[in-house]
Amino acid sequence: MQERAVFKFTRDMISSERKLKLQLYPSLVFAFIMPFIFIFMNLFRGNFSEGLVRIKGSNTYLCVYIGIAMASISVSFISKSEKFRGAWIYKALPVEKPAIILRGALKAFIFKFNLPLITVLSLACVLLYGPRIIPDIILMFINMLLLLICFFRIATKSLPFSQEFQGMKQGTNAALSFALLFLSGFMALIHFGAKFISFGVTVNIAVSAVITMIIWHYCFKTSWKDLECTS
Repeated sequence: MQERAVFKFTRDMISSERKLKLQLYPSLVFAFIMPFIFIFMNLFRGNFSEGLVRIKGSNTYLCVYIGIAMASISVSFISKSEKFRGAWIYKALPVEKPAIILRGALKAFIFKFNLPLITVLSLACVLLYGPRIIPDIILMFINMLLLLICFFRIATKSLPFSQEFQGMKQGTNAALSFALLFLSGFMALIHFGAKFISFGVTVNIAVSAVITMIIWHYCFKTSWKDLECTS
């Protein structure tokens, strides 16, 4: 019940935060556009009809990992707010551990931004490449969740909406962002390699799902003193 309340609170806060949306939406639009820039570069190379045939049999849809990485980086904004001085409310809540707050906030962020993004990207790719890539879409979705959880746990050292925008640590965030891009590229490489093995993608889905569930279970184990909160 408490987690559901945090979910609703986070969703409503994101909708009302003008500055947060100004920071987030350009990043998410860029995350949507970037994969298709690389895909269409291949599509429009030479004759269009030949390019369409060529692209349907290719693995260029793996460029979606670029968008996934960029969208995952945006989760670091969840701790920022114009109304950060109201974060004292967390101390008044009857919550023993902050895991409920962090988990509910991350779920709300995923449902509000990342799920719509990956859904539109997936539908566009299925239209371009055909239903053969549906298992690949499932794997990319699971890997997106894994990236989001990892980046959220490492980059977010504060409670949701408890820090001002001016306090963003650019150097640290840049280093973590490059690390996330590298990890996303590594996942794409494993995904690509799995396509050349019988049931490789299916096995990859199972392994990624298990890792994601394990990390989800342990990543929220933190105490109040480990989190920064501007009051």
